[in-house]
Amino acid sequence: MINIDIKKQIQILESEVNSLKGKTELLNKQLEDSIIKQKDLQSQQILNQKSTELLHLVKKITQDKIKEMFENVVTEALNYIYQSNDYKFELEFDKRGSLPTLKFNVKTPEMQENHDILSVSAGGNRDIIALALRFVLLEVSKMPGFLILDEPIRRLDNEETINQTMKFIKELQTRTKRQIIIIAHEQEVVDNADNSITIPKKNQKLISNNKMEIKNVKPKRKRGRPKKK
Repeated sequence: MINIDIKKQIQILESEVNSLKGKTELLNKQLEDSIIKQKDLQSQQILNQKSTELLHLVKKITQDKIKEMFENVVTEALNYIYQSNDYKFELEFDKRGSLPTLKFNVKTPEMQENHDILSVSAGGNRDIIALALRFVLLEVSKMPGFLILDEPIRRLDNEETINQTMKFIKELQTRTKRQIIIIAHEQEVVDNADNSITIPKKNQKLISNNKMEIKNVKPKRKRGRPKKK
């Protein structure tokens, strides 16, 4: 009787051991899978870190190239128009708290220290810088088509500077191969334009040719009897 009970207990223990073996094998398999996944995640984490570093590097290189392009074109515009080598334009990237900021700094013969054009620079300098920035933005964005400039020299009061500005616009037009439409009131713009269209006041005739003249037009007399009201 005692031997029978022992046999049964041994059988029960063997069954429990076999069950535990199965569970152990399953746990070992899950452990192996977890180790493989952990290694894959570590490899992915390293890859992501390298990719992030590469993106930051590309971003910095791209930002530096765009910054250099902006600065070179605007500096060239200022020196070309003012016929001097003492002008320099710089972009200054900074942060105010968590927000990124950007300053447009310029150095002139009168002010050798860089200063923010939005705070102290003359209106004429702003017009020239704005003009050059438009060209750079179009070239960076690769947007096709023509460019419309609405009174780009309205704050320039020197005839020579205006003429130099028009020459610079033509130079950029040749480089970029863009058609440029200028809206302006200055006669110097009309004189320097390849083709000009004058929009006249009332009772004047619209003329479009290379040399612009506006002629007064007399209103035509109405024929026949006036209509009764």
